[in-house]
Amino acid sequence: CWDGTYSYQRCCREVGEAVDINAVEDISQLGGCELNIFQEFKARSGAWYRNGTPNLVLFQEFGYIARRFDSMYRSCAPAALTALLMKLESIYFEEDAVWTALYAHYTEQHHEAVANGALLQSHHVNGWPLVDGLRKINALRALRPPGEPRRTT
Repeated sequence: CWDGTYSYQRCCREVGEAVDINAVEDISQLGGCELNIFQEFKARSGAWYRNGTPNLVLFQEFGYIARRFDSMYRSCAPAALTALLMKLESIYFEEDAVWTALYAHYTEQHHEAVANGALLQSHHVNGWPLVDGLRKINALRALRPPGEPRRTT
């Protein structure tokens, strides 16, 4: 499961029924935000945004979730949206057009999740760090000098 990084308990749907999430095309078939992979990601990403606590597993997780965004979004919209926020933070120094396109995608997906009921107030109450993450990326962008385009070389 996830290249052998995680335990049997993390990757199992039910006792005795191991699931390789890499072999599942649509993770939403396995459940929603209650899945351990999402709950652990929530805890680690919350620690990152609230306390600045880095974690190598967290950086692997957000990349994995972001790469499988559509499937993850169907299963647990808050996890997929949190992964996009972390991706935005990680590409802060990218060219403006790249960052802005991903920010627009995040904004659209966030509004869609609210509109279709996939993102609820209870997700915020239960610890998904979406507000903290959004504040962090907005603060990073505000640090950029006005009129100075970001370019990669």
